[in-house]
Amino acid sequence: KGGTRLVLPPSQNILLRLATRHDVPSIQSCNLACLPENYNSQFYCSHLRQWPDLALVAEDVSGQLDDKSKMGICDQDRHLFSFGPGRANTEPNIVAYVLGKIETRPIIDYANPTSGEHGLEALGHVTSLAVRHDYRRLGLARTLMTQLHHHLQDHGIHSCGLHVRTSNRAACRLYQEDGYEIA
Repeated sequence: KGGTRLVLPPSQNILLRLATRHDVPSIQSCNLACLPENYNSQFYCSHLRQWPDLALVAEDVSGQLDDKSKMGICDQDRHLFSFGPGRANTEPNIVAYVLGKIETRPIIDYANPTSGEHGLEALGHVTSLAVRHDYRRLGLARTLMTQLHHHLQDHGIHSCGLHVRTSNRAACRLYQEDGYEIA
């Protein structure tokens, strides 16, 4: 699905990829370091089973690459994010993640709510987004959200919602800049 250029410190290489079940402990650790919500490992595993292409991670692979071409990383100026396979033998250093899902809800004709003719509509939903403190303000959240939106469009989803605390001003600003509206 392509890559996105972001300016990173010269010592960092970030791999964006789909999450796997092997990432669950690192995703959970990232969540606990960033958010007050605490999900158990079964929550993440269930999410990955139901929506495997709507769970994305950003992994810091700095210092762990001996052949970047095997990882699918283009190291031009050391600033390119790229999708590629995860590593099998070491625990990933997940520095950010996003979990999305698809929900259905009834379509209600508010002009005639008793008509009885209600269908269902499918909507995207951002379940959770977290970026470790040391990796904030690098564009990771925006990049993960953009990629999630592309994956949702592959499912025919053109509308997405999320919940965010109004006290989380940085997140509110990010979502509003991405076109989300307060409901």
